[in-house]
Amino acid sequence: MRILALFAITAVLAACGADGPPEAPTMDTTVGIGTNGAFGATHIRQGPVTITLGTGF
Repeated sequence: MRILALFAITAVLAACGADGPPEAPTMDTTVGIGTNGAFGATHIRQGPVTITLGTGF
């Protein structure tokens, strides 16, 4: 029973990312001018997740 509980605790900690340092989100902004006018986008990334606001490229 103790082995099963230890395995479950280890699996939960590994799944939530508590086994490593936290990742800080990154953000970048792109602004440009084309033949159709000005455009821009802001990208926010954390790990495999990316959120884009504005007109995409």
